[in-house]
Formats: sequence, structure tokens, C-alpha cells
Amino acid sequence: MVFISPRQNRLLTILVSLFLISLIPPILEASIHDYNPDIDIALGDFFLIMHENGNFTVNGLYIGALYLMESPLIKNLFSTTRFYGIYNFGTVFINGENNRTILFLPIFIDIGYKFQLFKRFEILPFAGWGLGIIPNDYPEINRSIMLSVNAGILIRLRLWSTAHLKLRV
Repeated sequence: MVFISPRQNRLLTILVSLFLISLIPPILEASIHDYNPDIDIALGDFFLIMHENGNFTVNGLYIGALYLMESPLIKNLFSTTRFYGIYNFGTVFINGENNRTILFLPIFIDIGYKFQLFKRFEILPFAGWGLGIIPNDYPEINRSIMLSVNAGILIRLRLWSTAHLKLRV
């Protein structure tokens, strides 16, 4: 087990935040070009496991946005359109102690590979990482920014030319 001092934790938080902020201009620039962008509203169950001072496992209601586009770096370097960048922004409402609602604000950046199974059906396994932000007014949680990992499968069914039905597992 690796222990990180509070000073190192703050430095790591600042560096990761700066890295995520530095990704915003390429994302906006890439969305101008033809990288097959797709924006969706995401709603579902969010499962959170925190291992800091003992096990803390909760789940909550997730409401957010999903931005999906072909990965520009991989598309240009390897001439493939099967790799996708997935960007998630949202809010998780968790039932805390004493019937308090804890807000968890996750931001994830994932990369996935598209498998076209049928003409209208595809699956996209993905993995990535991100930040989770918890406001400081919750005494049961002693960190306000946490690094997180994310993995799953996005199942897409094409209904017509521009509409998809998506299930994120």
C-alpha cells in the first residue's frame, strides 16, 4: 500500500486538473472536424468504491452527459476509425448518513474500440480514468477530489441514420 502525504495529494490533484484542462482545446477543435461526434444524455446507476480508511461502497443515481467521437490522435496516426474517445460529465446523488444526499461530480475520459456486429448493432468496450469531485461540506468523506477508474461496455443500436439507442453497462 502506498501512502501519499497531504502535500503530495494536493500537488497530484493540481497536476491532474491542469492535464484535464489542457485536453479541452483539442476536444473542441476535434469536434469542429469530421470525427463523427455524438452527444447524449446519460441516466443510470453509478457504483462507487472508495478504499481509503476502510471500505466505503455506495451506489447512487447518475445524471449527466456523454460525448462520443472518433479519437483524432489514433485516427490520424493509424488510419483507423474504430477507436473512440468517450467523455462523461455528470452528477451522482448518493444517500449518505442521516438521510443526507452526497453529491459526487465525476468527469471521465475513456477510450473504446468499436465492434460492428450487424449493420445496425455495435458494441464498444471502453476503459479510462477521471476525477471525482465531492464538495467539502460532507464530514464523512475526508477528500474532496479523487482519482477514479472507469470501465464497461457501450451497446449501440442504430434506429435510423442519425439516431441511436445506447445502453452503457
